Amino acid sequence: MDIAMIGSGYVGLVSGACFSEFGVNVTCVDKDAAKIDRLRRGEIPIYEPGLEALVAGNVQAGRLRFSTDLTAAVKGMDAVFIAVGTPSRRGDGHADLSYVFAAAKEIAEAMDGYTVVVNKSTVPVGTGDEVERLIRQFRPDTDFDVVSNPEFLREGSAINDFMRPDRVVIGTDSERAREVMRQLYRVLYLIETPIVFTSRTSSELIKYAANAFLATKITFINEMADLCERVGADVHDVARGIGLDGRIGRKFLHAGPGYGGSCFPKDTLALTRTARDAGSPVRIIETVVDINDRRKQHMAEKIIATCGGSVAGKTIAVLGLTFKPNTDDMRDAPSLGIVPALQQAGAQVRAFDPEGMHEAKALLQGVTWCDDAYGCLEDADAVAILTEWNEFRALDLDRVKSLLKAPVMVDLRNVYEPAEMAAAGFTYVSVGRPILAPTSGPAARTVVYGPARMHPSILREYDIRGIVGDTLTVEDVYAVGRAFATLARKQDKQTVAVGYDGRLTSPLLERTLVDGLVDGGMTVHRIGLAPTPMLYFATKYLGADAGMSVTGSHNPPEYNGIKMTLGGRSFFGGDIQALGRLARSGEFVSGRGRWQDAAIDDAYVARLAQDAASGRPLSVAWDPGNGAAAAVLQKLCRNLPGRHVLINDRVDGRFPAHHPDPTVEANLAQLKEVVASEGCDLGIALDGDGDRIGVVDHLGRVLWGDQLLVILAGPVLADCPGATVIADVKSSQVFFDEITRMGGQPVMSRTGHSLIKSLMAETGAPLAGEMSGHIFFAHRYYGFDDALYAAVRLLAILAGSDRSLADMKNALPVMVNTPEIRIDCPDDRKFAVIDEVRARLRDNANSLRVDEVDGVRVTGPDGWWLLRASNTQPVLVGRCEAADGPGLDRQVAALAQELRASGVTTAADFAGPTG
Repeated sequence: MDIAMIGSGYVGLVSGACFSEFGVNVTCVDKDAAKIDRLRRGEIPIYEPGLEALVAGNVQAGRLRFSTDLTAAVKGMDAVFIAVGTPSRRGDGHADLSYVFAAAKEIAEAMDGYTVVVNKSTVPVGTGDEVERLIRQFRPDTDFDVVSNPEFLREGSAINDFMRPDRVVIGTDSERAREVMRQLYRVLYLIETPIVFTSRTSSELIKYAANAFLATKITFINEMADLCERVGADVHDVARGIGLDGRIGRKFLHAGPGYGGSCFPKDTLALTRTARDAGSPVRIIETVVDINDRRKQHMAEKIIATCGGSVAGKTIAVLGLTFKPNTDDMRDAPSLGIVPALQQAGAQVRAFDPEGMHEAKALLQGVTWCDDAYGCLEDADAVAILTEWNEFRALDLDRVKSLLKAPVMVDLRNVYEPAEMAAAGFTYVSVGRPILAPTSGPAARTVVYGPARMHPSILREYDIRGIVGDTLTVEDVYAVGRAFATLARKQDKQTVAVGYDGRLTSPLLERTLVDGLVDGGMTVHRIGLAPTPMLYFATKYLGADAGMSVTGSHNPPEYNGIKMTLGGRSFFGGDIQALGRLARSGEFVSGRGRWQDAAIDDAYVARLAQDAASGRPLSVAWDPGNGAAAAVLQKLCRNLPGRHVLINDRVDGRFPAHHPDPTVEANLAQLKEVVASEGCDLGIALDGDGDRIGVVDHLGRVLWGDQLLVILAGPVLADCPGATVIADVKSSQVFFDEITRMGGQPVMSRTGHSLIKSLMAETGAPLAGEMSGHIFFAHRYYGFDDALYAAVRLLAILAGSDRSLADMKNALPVMVNTPEIRIDCPDDRKFAVIDEVRARLRDNANSLRVDEVDGVRVTGPDGWWLLRASNTQPVLVGRCEAADGPGLDRQVAALAQELRASGVTTAADFAGPTG
């Protein structure tokens, strides 16, 4: 399909890029020629994580274009989206619709066939009617429909919100327009996203009602926070207590300085004006608007009160200026009210924001702008946190105290814990929580920990993982350390190696984990910043009984967690559930252990390089994605033969270049460009903690995990004839056939790196791997998943061959397959569905081969299909493969038939082949 997106601002650019990722041809139009020129050069005018890579990939694929010529862009389009700004109108607060109406007139003049005109902008009730009237006025002869399709994008997570939304709302009474919209959102139909069709008027009101309701929740919890301060309650406990009520929900119950941004302020104001004009005023929302306006002054007064009632002549360091983290948006940010109020009271303000400085400088006068957080703190009388950027969550508190004139912090986002800050010697004031007097704790400790919450969602199958400050707290991490020490000491294990990845919250969580382990009587070897495989190596090199890596793996920056080993084996499944129960109970062993630093970087790099091979000189591009592997990659490349080109090789827990998951092809776009521009033989990508690998050949084609495993298996089987090689159940039949052809014994495993490591130990397999890019070498190595070691072995194979990696890929049989298919299914139902499918297949398998290693994998004459229950989410996971398109259609149909037989709703067609 072909669409035009009129307006290339936040909504238009994100929506256009995401539609193009769905396979739609998109032309983004904007009157700002300078903006279009920047976009054509690959420069993104807004900050949104992942957007730059998404735009670049789709521009390269030819699906995304930019233009200033609206007339040319609209002609022949299936749909034209209006995504222009609707700011509050000066004087009365109504939404300014002049840009919408101007766009409608130009669209009317340019249309040359049936066109669906879609209002994506946030507009008041009745705007669609007016747009339709204008178009008919200018072009009474044209064939068109006007549709309302409001956006629900959160800045900082907009791409995920578009790709996996809670719902899509479409307002139209035209069946013809409905069909066009269904086709545009077909990809979301395939993953069974709720698509809500309504009248155009209802759709327009849904957007305003949703934002007003969320703004009301924020305002409500802010008022409760003020009450908590008066009566001595804790707003976190109040929010949690009411948020666990399913009728209320936990989201948007975070007390702070009030809402801001491009949506809530103008949308609540516009709704109140629309309601008054309609003769039905919304008194609740009017009160919300008033309270939020006054809150900025109240927050400034809190800062002044903390500084003894006066800031005259004092310097206040302000950390964070944007209205929320992960955006450069300053629109209606609380800082725009707080900073001038402090200046009016006589304060000198120093400020730093990771992304919003450029915008802030145009809006705030008389501020001293700083290059980083610590530079901002130097010689300030107090520090105020106004935006909860991740890098402010893990400040070195000792360094903060050394820079400030006095240890005074006003935390308007409740980033830190009062007990922690009191123990660190700070006068600490937050929002809606008790103020504790500074205390002096033991020199080796900086935190006094409260009881753990241990949200059930953090206890994953293979690790502990959650959103820091939300589902995963410092109390949880401390309790995990105590519980792990308790379990280890019961097995007479005394020593543990601990490392952490490059996320901004990892240093704090590592310190917290070490506190828990030491208080549990363990001896801790702290190896510092390290990819997870280096932590595994440390347990071998140091002879430690256990290993713990603080890492969020390939998850978004706000996540973090812990991967563990104990007694030389993976710690997963039932081990983690038992650990969680013990952490909740608080029934820990006690002792006073100790910790010591252990620098093993050089030893790890030397071990990796030990299996490098000379031969044909290679040119290699590397992309560690700003993840933890970047910490050792430069050292490794200096120890390897050949030429090495490194990108994104600075550890940055914000992952500014792209999301660090090499199994998503869009994340490899930058690497492909470098391979092509530098004339490299191949490119190698690594995930956030360095245990998963992605590979592209010199033609820019991806080698998936099972294909890479076949290539790596050749020399291993030459050394170990007849050996077992393991792949997970999602792997292609090509893997199993090729390993057999090479004289090996292919074994199918359940999906999961911990499960595969256990099966390797059981079978003595020298090599294993997963589709997800985990590669496990026990042949000449330790048997754990190490992407850097897998890369070294791959380079050794290529250096010793006269064939290119592309030649090796071309030599593999070609199959067509679906990507991973994810079907929503409740946790209490998903395993039952698998059992039902198994039972039906046992009764009527005919000539089919049914493997029950992990769910069911059904192989027939022309292909196979898989259905398994996810270990970590309420979904069923499917995959299909065949030799050709018709065969793949038959596999998809067979899978869909089994799901329908168990009452699971599916789309008629899951996805097209990927090849």
